Amino acid sequence: MKKVVLAVLTAVFVASLMLVTASAAPLKGPSLAPTRTLLGQTLKQDMTAYLQLEQGWLTLQTGHIQSCNQVAATTQQLIDALKAEGKDPSSLETALAAYNADIAKAVPEHATAETVLTTHAGFDASGNVLDLQAAFKTLVDGQNALRSAHADIVEAVTTLRGVLIQWQQNK
Repeated sequence: MKKVVLAVLTAVFVASLMLVTASAAPLKGPSLAPTRTLLGQTLKQDMTAYLQLEQGWLTLQTGHIQSCNQVAATTQQLIDALKAEGKDPSSLETALAAYNADIAKAVPEHATAETVLTTHAGFDASGNVLDLQAAFKTLVDGQNALRSAHADIVEAVTTLRGVLIQWQQNK
């Protein structure tokens, strides 16, 4: 039983660390300030770099969603083990239901980001800017979808982690 509890707490803690690390990812890189030199070449290079950053964030977030699904499965194992021992895991069940709902909210937003960033309107197949307005819309839409999904994931992990810590202290 202690191994299951430790595994759940470790998984949630690691997931929360990954989310904090990933939240900084979109903040690094070149500025999107419209400083046009050489007929806009700098702006196009910056937008290409931002596309790569957002695609990297998308890849990280895909892994985080997979980790969140593993955390849910491990937490369900803990709940099942508690029930088998005749203990009341109702607070954990409620937290897991909220966690699963938040992750379920994040998945369509993440899928939207994936669609936007893989079709990358305004960019060619290599990620070079072809159309400034379409490329800018791609970057804004991609980042908005990634941020929305990220916020849902962070809320889910934070809530579940808090309940698990409180449960661990009260058992």
